[in-house]
Amino acid sequence: MKIMTRQFGELEIAEERVFFFPAGLYGFRELRRFVVLDMGGPFQYLQSVEDGDMGFVLADPTRFFSNYQVEMGPADLAEIEINDLTEAVVMVIAVVPEDFRNTTVNLQAPVVFNPLDYGFRRRIFAEASMTAGAGVGEGDATLEAMPR
Repeated sequence: MKIMTRQFGELEIAEERVFFFPAGLYGFRELRRFVVLDMGGPFQYLQSVEDGDMGFVLADPTRFFSNYQVEMGPADLAEIEINDLTEAVVMVIAVVPEDFRNTTVNLQAPVVFNPLDYGFRRRIFAEASMTAGAGVGEGDATLEAMPR
């Protein structure tokens, strides 16, 4: 299938690579189908299939915060058809400004993917120990120059 995106132009996407999010993304409930695009380096791009203008930069939180952990209950795991969090891929949404060294990630709301059946869930955490705008430079790894 072909999709038109603001960020990457027209893309040919295999239907089986489309992730389905039953509840949509928080703040974007009407958007339920996404594809993950490799951007090179530590980032990926979560592109809406339904709205070519909507996409989010993703990062592996453990790349920057090695002690980052997500806890999900059985109901959350069942929604994306996994039995254990070790079966999932956990990513966080990143904001990458022009000066990429000021990149922040939202540790309070990870996106948890089932890589086998293309289901995913966004989990919102209220714990004060996690922050919605954690600078990647605050973690235990540094951000190298990003490919453009």
